[in-house]
This record gives sequence, structure tokens and C-alpha cells, in this order.
Amino acid sequence: MKTERKNSGMPRWGVNRDYWVRVGDEPFLDRKVLVICPWFGVFLTEIHKPDAGDRPPHDHSRSFVSLILSGGYSELVYSDDVHGARARFHERRSVHLMPRRKAHVITEVRGKLRTLVFAGRSYGSWSFWTPEGKVDWKAYDTGVIT
Repeated sequence: MKTERKNSGMPRWGVNRDYWVRVGDEPFLDRKVLVICPWFGVFLTEIHKPDAGDRPPHDHSRSFVSLILSGGYSELVYSDDVHGARARFHERRSVHLMPRRKAHVITEVRGKLRTLVFAGRSYGSWSFWTPEGKVDWKAYDTGVIT
């Protein structure tokens, strides 16, 4: 199923910008970029649904801390590879740390999931962790894997 991103990716610099991701015709994620630069970012995010069941875990281009404002979610967190995941649940008013060197899959979204995210320095792109190794998200989404 096709994934569509507004502006084809997160902006590198910006204040008060909107960013969204749709999978097919369905909303997946809406984000208000309060401020973003190469050194940090602050976002308000609404996650509408869990990650697609057929997609592998993904990492992020930035480490981040998120405060769950409403709703909650379950995830599987991977430290080294696609084996040995640890399950975690995050509920309203909890704080979640996601280091850049880990990957995760959101398996369940409960209620209207809204988070305030404080992100660290950008290290470029992010990737999916497949059994064959890490694959850049653009190559994975287009099917052009080199």
C-alpha cells in the first residue's frame, strides 16, 4: 500500500509547519512542527493507527523524548536486530525515551493518541530494520533497494 507524505519528508528548518503521513487514503500521522532545525525539534503529533503489520521495525533520524498527552500505545522495541523485541505500553501522562540506535513498531493505538515530542540532533535519514539489514525508508517505500 502506498505511503504518502506531505512535503516528501520532514522539513530541515521551520516554525509552525504541518506535516502528515497517509497510508493509502487513511490518515496515519499528523504533526505540527512547532520548531525544527538540525540540532533539535519540538512537535505536537497525533498518531491515528499502529504501524502496518507487514512492515519491519523502524529507527529514527533523531533520538527523542515524548510526553503522552492523551491516549496510549503499545510497541515492540528492538535494540540490536529484528529478533528479541521488548514489549512496552505508554499511557497518558507517561514519558517515553527513544534512542536513535533502537528501532520500534507501534502495535496498538488506544484512544486519541497525542504526544509532545522533544527531538535531538538530526543524523540524516531513518531506516527499516529488515532481516537482511537496515534499509533506508525511501528505498523501502519505493521498492528500489540497492
